[in-house]
Amino acid sequence: MHEARRPLVVVTGWTASGKTTLTQRLGERGLARVAGSAALLPLLGDTGSSKTQRLLSWLAEPARGPAGRGGDADRLADLAVLRMMAQRAGGCVVESAGSVAVLLSPYNEALLIRLEATAAVRAQRVRRFLGGAVGQGEALRIVARKDEATASACARSWGVDLGSPVHRRRFDLIVGCPDGEECTDPDCCMTAADELAEAAVGVYGCYLDADSRTVVPAATDFATVVERWRPWVRRVAGVLADLGGPVAPQRWRDRLAREMDTATAPGRGCTC
Repeated sequence: MHEARRPLVVVTGWTASGKTTLTQRLGERGLARVAGSAALLPLLGDTGSSKTQRLLSWLAEPARGPAGRGGDADRLADLAVLRMMAQRAGGCVVESAGSVAVLLSPYNEALLIRLEATAAVRAQRVRRFLGGAVGQGEALRIVARKDEATASACARSWGVDLGSPVHRRRFDLIVGCPDGEECTDPDCCMTAADELAEAAVGVYGCYLDADSRTVVPAATDFATVVERWRPWVRRVAGVLADLGGPVAPQRWRDRLAREMDTATAPGRGCTC
């Protein structure tokens, strides 16, 4: 990826939504990875446990996972991540389960991606990660408790309700597993998220570079990928599909305001 672009991609979603896998893949394409958990865990005094140990700790009675999550540690971790994003020397991809995406100004230069799946599917992923060491009921408890702790910490830190549907419009791309109680093809879900994100980054990069020569091929490729993975696509921001305006960083920053104008104009609707 071109260093001058300074792309900033934020990947968010609830527990076991696929954030780590996607950010790792984007990192392999030249984006430096920033993980919110890397900033949070030291503030919670948890630096020695493995991911497996941390997941299993949510099964303790009372659950040990939320202990100490009064909001201060999460707020400091969010501020640390936001600082790293602002000071980045090159492009980076941020993995955040919580509030980073909604704390950004509506007029931002980031590409915001959200990953979704039902609690049952995410529990299935937790079970697979733990090698079948827990049952589906226990995995569901882990997911529910982690989600609750994330939402509670965000509400205490910033007064933000992560569960509110109003935040969905902030995201430029939302990708979700189309299955309900059990994911029929986990590898397919990972491929869908990977290809959709990569194609979206291609269009996004054209705006950052103000490169009108390459935006049509990039947008055409993105449209093809969206059509290929249509059941997985929950939302696409209009700026990724509409080539009727200037290809410039300012238009990308203004994308939410422009989309709202389109959505409220008589007889018109946004691309969702």
